[in-house]
Amino acid sequence: MNQERDWLFFKLRKRTYAILASDIYEILWLLPISETLLGGRAVFGTINKRGRNVQIFDLNLFWDREPETYNPDGQILLLDESYGFVIDEIVGVLKLPIPNFLPPKEIHGIWDEQVIHGDKVTFLDVKHFYPQDKYPLTNHYESDTIQKKQDWYKRSYMSLGAEWIETLEKRVLAEGREFVAEKTNEGLKPYSIVKVGEEQLAISLEHIVEFSDPILLTPAPNMSFLFSGFMNLRGDVLPVLSLQNFLNEGIGSKSFGKVVVIKSQDLSFGLFVDELIDVIYEKPENRLSSPTGAGSDGGGVLEGSFRIEEKFVSILNVSQLIKKAKVSL
Repeated sequence: MNQERDWLFFKLRKRTYAILASDIYEILWLLPISETLLGGRAVFGTINKRGRNVQIFDLNLFWDREPETYNPDGQILLLDESYGFVIDEIVGVLKLPIPNFLPPKEIHGIWDEQVIHGDKVTFLDVKHFYPQDKYPLTNHYESDTIQKKQDWYKRSYMSLGAEWIETLEKRVLAEGREFVAEKTNEGLKPYSIVKVGEEQLAISLEHIVEFSDPILLTPAPNMSFLFSGFMNLRGDVLPVLSLQNFLNEGIGSKSFGKVVVIKSQDLSFGLFVDELIDVIYEKPENRLSSPTGAGSDGGGVLEGSFRIEEKFVSILNVSQLIKKAKVSL
């Protein structure tokens, strides 16, 4: 009997695709992409991830389809530490058996197609897209391949426009890759703004290692309701704390959001939030003495607030949160 496996479902140009969750190395938000002519015929750009150059390809370029402007809120699925592709959004994870046949090369990595919950889903074998498509560009490539790469980069990424590309540059900060502020930001402290329930919270970037998607959160027996479960992040098993539950914003039951990875000297864990909003720089003297929102200090884990335009944003006391997390584990 064919054993069931976890499949990650995602959208790309309004179509639904699925790949084995075990084939995913990491999930990122769409980040600034630099043009490249190297790599296989579907590689059109690179991103810088913690100092490492990561090749980015596109499934539709692989299939010789016409380029379209990317969704600025899209994501990148990394298949390993140096290779990934762009998607529009993640739909969810579903346990299903593996198809009984391997895809022949002439159907471009398509494993199977099924109708699931009324939606046509195309199952992909990602191994078809590499390593043969990772080799450096050599003289056997025709000139139209180079032109296609250049055209794809221009019409899919650069067509986002300067304003959205600037937003992606800010996202690099939110992903925890560049914590050094420019000289114009001297005296300012960087915060990541996240949404939890109806509240917006500020978390100092000095405590944040990175952001991740909540893939395959696994509950544990007798675990406190304050925790969403455990997740495997590149071999490290992290407890994931639900800020929504912790702050009494209702019992969180969402399966989609972001995990903010926090690290201290003796504990690493994730904070499950609904949404990443922005990265801001604030002067310490601009901080108000009391938090906002539900009228409490969130059990001691909120330590003041900032006023951003017409809204007040409460500041998370990460040190106090770590203490409470240890007690609850």
